[in-house]
Amino acid sequence: MNDAVVLERAPLPRMTILSLLGLALADALNPFSIGSLILLLSTDRPMARGWVFVAGTLGVYIPFGILLTEGWTAAFAALLPLLPIWLIGGVLAAAGFLCIGLAWHLSSKDRNDEPDQSLSKVLSLPATAAFAVASTMADAPTAVPFFAAAALIPDLAVGRAGQYAWVILYCLVYVAPLLLLLALRAALGVKGASMIERVQKGVYWSFRHLLPPLLVLGGGVLCWLGASFL
Repeated sequence: MNDAVVLERAPLPRMTILSLLGLALADALNPFSIGSLILLLSTDRPMARGWVFVAGTLGVYIPFGILLTEGWTAAFAALLPLLPIWLIGGVLAAAGFLCIGLAWHLSSKDRNDEPDQSLSKVLSLPATAAFAVASTMADAPTAVPFFAAAALIPDLAVGRAGQYAWVILYCLVYVAPLLLLLALRAALGVKGASMIERVQKGVYWSFRHLLPPLLVLGGGVLCWLGASFL
């Protein structure tokens, strides 16, 4: 009878793994991250900026996944009372002003600049890392597949080490499209650059005209939240 029970339960982890990978693939189809990397690959240092962007994305997404697995609400509830109210409000307000300032900067740039020239002037490697971190942090709360995956991970491993390994695997699948773009750009060389140039103009237009209003809206919300703490 015990053998029968084991045979009946054996497919469950396999289905859980497939569900986890499916959620990661759905999460990986993130137009903002993919569009951002396409723009970075059109600059004068495509591979350096691309790898920094991927590293910054992983640097946020892996800890975020660990927090989800550990119970992010419990962690937040334990941390929040330790922070002074003015600090929480100040951080939120500063983030809001940063978003509004970035929107103004993007809107005031010379519209005759080519995308690669414009970004090359603005995004140094540290600025690229900051952009990756900020964009991933802003996008993380809307990552519905990751929230669902975090509920599945405890079924795949009992200990923390095993659960963290599944979080890392999820995040590697999440950045797989970015890694694929980097590999194509490196392998195709000049041809890869020409292929990227065909799509980067549309992406650049979207960033130029759609991103500033979104940044102003998000910055306004953050400033309002920050003011409510002060």
